Amino acid sequence: MNMIAKERLLLTADKSRLVADGDPEGATLYCTPGTEIPDSAAKLFGLVDGRLGEGTVLVVEADEGGLIRVRIFDTIADEAIDVANMRFTHEFRLIGENEIDEGGLLEILKEVRLDVQAALISPEKETLWVSFPGRDKAIEALQEHIDDDIAAGRPHLPVGDATAEKVEKLKAMVLGGSAPSGSDPGNDPATGAKEALPGGDKEKAPGQDKEKKPDGDKGAGSGTKGAAPDDLTLVKGVGPKVAEGFAKADITTFVQIAAIDPASPPAVEGTRATTNWAGIVESAKEIVAAAAAAEGSGDDAASGDGGGVTGDAGQKAD
Repeated sequence: MNMIAKERLLLTADKSRLVADGDPEGATLYCTPGTEIPDSAAKLFGLVDGRLGEGTVLVVEADEGGLIRVRIFDTIADEAIDVANMRFTHEFRLIGENEIDEGGLLEILKEVRLDVQAALISPEKETLWVSFPGRDKAIEALQEHIDDDIAAGRPHLPVGDATAEKVEKLKAMVLGGSAPSGSDPGNDPATGAKEALPGGDKEKAPGQDKEKKPDGDKGAGSGTKGAAPDDLTLVKGVGPKVAEGFAKADITTFVQIAAIDPASPPAVEGTRATTNWAGIVESAKEIVAAAAAAEGSGDDAASGDGGGVTGDAGQKAD
């Protein structure tokens, strides 16, 4: 029998726990008094008699070494199903946090024949495996995030920490202002996306006018006032609305974001109390470091042919 909610509860931005109405960490409404709550969700969030209890929290990695585990439901006759470049059978397959990106996770969650379970830790510190919490809501959130990535020409973020891989994918975009020639950053096989929006739209971003860019670096290297604005949507956690808010706050480069104190961030339109400023700042620092490293190696090559990132190079950016 399902539990009946007796209070208004909100889901946190990372969807790992429920909080009381009014809690600043609450991001989306989960239930109101009278709402039926599945037993699996009640167990997941540690609800007691329709109210918040001690709670359970999603762990980053289970004792068995996997973030999620997946198999074909017992009621399905298929012997094997291929999804997101992985093969699943009736035996659970553990998937670590660096094995799939968001697109792959989305495909797995959307495959109704697959039993997807998440690793949890109970108040008694026991590792539990339960049906993936809020599966439908997770699908909606992932799809929205991936659509934003495709529209902005960003690679999909790995589910876990794959900083080196992400930096490599971003290098060309940071230094060139767009995806590498001939590539389609939105065409990720894991999502089945067919086509990304034209990268040319980026020159219409708030405060960004290539014809008015001063000669010199493209913003990622200096971040000084007057430097050409960067495409801030390349920063993890920054979408078009937040990027516009940064522009209004006169924050237009990766270096400026990297210098922000996450504990005391500026007032930026589009951000909320639950905004992960630490993640935004760290992502900006990674982009700046990647740009500096690539630019340093590029200077050696440019010295032989008179090229570089100033003078004529600035005029050829288009």
